Amino acid sequence: MSQASFTRADVEGELGNLEKSPWQRHKDFLAEIDTADMEIQATSFRRASGEAAEAGDLGRAASGEAADAGRADGQSLVDADERVATTSGGLQDDGANMEQVSRLVLLSRDRALETGDGLDIGIDSLNAKFDRELAHAEETWADWRSLVTETPTGSQLRYGNFLLEWEEKNPASAPAFAGHLRHRGIEKVRVEAIVTARDMVELLAAYRHDLTGLGQELTELGYDIAGSPLGLWTSEEMLDYAVDEINAAKPGDEAAIRPHLAAVEALIAAAEGGRKLTWEESHYLSVFLNRLDDGKLVDISEHAVDTSSLYPGMPGWGSVSGTERTSADVLADAVMVLNNPDFHESERDFVDAPNEVGLLNPRTYGVDDIRRDPGADDGPEYLKDYDAMTQFLARSDIPPGEPMAERMAESALYTQELYARNGDYRGGVENPGANRLLELAAKNPDASAGMLADSDFAQRLFDQKWENSSGAAAFVTAGTTYPDDLRLDKLEDSDYHHARTVVGEIGRTDYDAVKSGRGETPGDMRLDHTDLEAAVQPMIPVYDGPMPIE
Repeated sequence: MSQASFTRADVEGELGNLEKSPWQRHKDFLAEIDTADMEIQATSFRRASGEAAEAGDLGRAASGEAADAGRADGQSLVDADERVATTSGGLQDDGANMEQVSRLVLLSRDRALETGDGLDIGIDSLNAKFDRELAHAEETWADWRSLVTETPTGSQLRYGNFLLEWEEKNPASAPAFAGHLRHRGIEKVRVEAIVTARDMVELLAAYRHDLTGLGQELTELGYDIAGSPLGLWTSEEMLDYAVDEINAAKPGDEAAIRPHLAAVEALIAAAEGGRKLTWEESHYLSVFLNRLDDGKLVDISEHAVDTSSLYPGMPGWGSVSGTERTSADVLADAVMVLNNPDFHESERDFVDAPNEVGLLNPRTYGVDDIRRDPGADDGPEYLKDYDAMTQFLARSDIPPGEPMAERMAESALYTQELYARNGDYRGGVENPGANRLLELAAKNPDASAGMLADSDFAQRLFDQKWENSSGAAAFVTAGTTYPDDLRLDKLEDSDYHHARTVVGEIGRTDYDAVKSGRGETPGDMRLDHTDLEAAVQPMIPVYDGPMPIE
């Protein structure tokens, strides 16, 4: 390389605050759409659509075609069985929407390839500009060097706007002239790169908008876009686009938010349909939820439309199958799916609490991560935010997994104790959030039984004082009611039996705790343990003789 030469990295270093250079954006998109694999998939769908009678048949046929198309030396380059399971699993109930699904899948593929072609044109033009400017700089430099050799020592040489002093060995002005040529070439390519980057951003935005709409249509037809072999909708780039659009939308704007939840809805449907989510899909859900702005989940929940007023065609109408789910409902379902280990291939025995759902955790301050209760000054505001968070979670129709149910129950006891033991927390603000969380936790009877079988937890539950004990009652009932499918020979070893024993013993020996909790009752609290008493009484041993005198 001569002193006037420059590289693409030199140009990229001068692009300032561009998020990505056009070269990097082009490279990332080609990796995102995987053109070679999409060619196989497109051919598969075209061949299969001529024979398949239903969407499920189309999925299986297309997957088999894709496997055959990818064979080399007798070995399949794609996992045929996996593609069959994935594709046909996504075409729910072998629906009769084969023609629409086939058309939309192929249109999505073509739209991706068209966008790739557009980026190719832009990057080819930019590369040509780079090559021209580099060649010009190096040729000019070589011309000047040739002239110098013919110039007498000590004389002056004018080249363009440069007046150069020629000395016997290394002319002092040579680096300045080389730098000028190099800077001029970089600057011309830099300007072209900025224009190209702007055009690419517009091209990709249009593609992502179109793909979002196509994904929503496919989801409504029962096609699992998250499990699609094309892999277009769950890329990191599409995730960023969807999250950015949701964050920018007004909380109550269903038309602006809902289309960007298509991939999330597909993952929820897949999980509920019995397909375990891969590690990548679980990761997608986690990143999606955690990248939403803090407070966005609750904002969307508080602005959610009344679903009873919806009808087909309105924003918020869930699907052609008749489900009426708002964006807030979908997001709440996503949190529940994310935190249910039964829905995932990879081990997930922890609670992933995105943003404001983190209020389920006791407060901590500083780097020592020691539990500390909220201060009295912000206690009412804390409980108000807590209640809003629980209302969001209550929108889900999906029962919590065991880790989530346990966290909900623990959190309910934590905040109820704060509320009952500290007058500053009761400044006109009720605490229905704790009651609501116990009702949600009760939707997982196995978790409820396991916690009530733990005497320490059960004692803390009956420590509490409730102005509305319906949540505590639901939790007790769920954890002490034998399931219909529990075998008789397993009954006495079950958590349900142990929970009944623990709760029954508390009712027998400390009924005052059942009736009003433990400790002094604040004067400004009006307790109502009627529901909790009704849940416990069936487990209190019945004596043939008179009840013992307390």
